[in-house]
Parts: sequence; C-alpha cells; structure tokens
Amino acid sequence: METEPPSKKPRATAESSTGEVVLLDYGAGNVQSVINAVASLGFTVRTAQSPADILAADRLIFPGVGSFGSCVAMLKEKGYFEPLKKYLTDG
Repeated sequence: METEPPSKKPRATAESSTGEVVLLDYGAGNVQSVINAVASLGFTVRTAQSPADILAADRLIFPGVGSFGSCVAMLKEKGYFEPLKKYLTDG
C-alpha cells in the first residue's frame, strides 16, 4: 500500500503579505547572519524596539542561544519576556 508524502506548508515569501519580519534581538548573540539570511529571501527585517513590537508582529524571529537561563534573564530585563509569552500562547 502506497502512502502519499505529507503535504508541506507553503513557504512564506515576501510577496505573501507585508514582507516584514520582526527580529527580537535581546542582546544574547550576534544576529547579523539571521538578518542577512532573512533579507536574502526578500523580507524587510525590523528589530523590535519595544515589547509592543512583539505583540504587533505578524512574523517574529526569536533567535535561540545555548544558555536558556541567561536568555530568560535578559528577556525579563528588557521587558520582552511577558509579551513574548503572550505572542506564543495567543498564536
């Protein structure tokens, strides 16, 4: 019995909506390579300047780091932790 391969979600493209991506740079690492990669796909990359930017984002990139504890501490210090939690839980 043959099975169909799982359908893939279409890739987001800059043409599919506003073409803007908000990047959450909370100071835990060098994000320039992320910015360059996303921009090479045709998106405009805007860095979050306030917690409100997180909640207003249609697309949000939250780069990971190796040390989760220090990551959470930095997010809380900058006021990004609760808006990020809300963004993730509200879908």
